[in-house]
Amino acid sequence: MLTGKDLIERGWPQGPAIGLALDAAEGLGATGMDDDAILRELEKVKAAPDSVPDKALEPLARELTRMRDEETAALEDKLRGEALPYGVWGADLIEAGTTVQMEAAMRLPVSVGGAPSCPTPISATDCPSAAFSPQKERSSPGPSAWT
Repeated sequence: MLTGKDLIERGWPQGPAIGLALDAAEGLGATGMDDDAILRELEKVKAAPDSVPDKALEPLARELTRMRDEETAALEDKLRGEALPYGVWGADLIEAGTTVQMEAAMRLPVSVGGAPSCPTPISATDCPSAAFSPQKERSSPGPSAWT
């Protein structure tokens, strides 16, 4: 028989979802499912609450969907409306996905500034941050502060 502690140990959020999961587990157990099969079904609902195969799982799915939507809304409320400005050097060398990721990062409330890294190898004249890169090419052999 599954307990709330079993679910919490498997990463389930504390609160109403635990009680609904235990209710669903009891219903599934009444059909002859063993605990391992019940856990698999509960994990499927947790992973994809929008598509539940069994009516007994619908209350749990609704609660998990509500929790997910609430969490998403809270995160959206915390993001800045617009990304902070940031410097870009060598824009033609930076992949489009990097720019999208940078825009998202600069909307985070903890961001204070940033610049996407230039690909290496590249000269310091093309990308000011390359001058500080431990991977930049060196023109003369000898000891380095970066090693």
